[in-house]
Amino acid sequence: MACLKSFQINIIKGDSVQKNVVLVNIDKDLIDSIYLSCNELNISKELTYNSETKKYEFYLSPQETAQFEVGQSDYDITIKFVDNNIKTVVYKSTIYVYPKTNVVEGINNE
Repeated sequence: MACLKSFQINIIKGDSVQKNVVLVNIDKDLIDSIYLSCNELNISKELTYNSETKKYEFYLSPQETAQFEVGQSDYDITIKFVDNNIKTVVYKSTIYVYPKTNVVEGINNE
């Protein structure tokens, strides 16, 4: 059975976000794809596998997070297996989007 510990994602509006995801008790060869989804924030991202770190990676650009409303939302992580079975391994975990409160001249206001 696939196992993944739920984790909170904190986002500062307008900043990039990168998270690493480690699966436990599952052979990578059985996985077709892994997705992180959040309907409230209009996120549906396929995670990419990094063969060097042996972790799946999730990334959002500053342009993407700048569009998010400040507040709390829920996300899921879903695995599609090579045999076409689908399993949600993280259900209704939390994403917090915080406002950008401090500006760095030359970076945030380009």
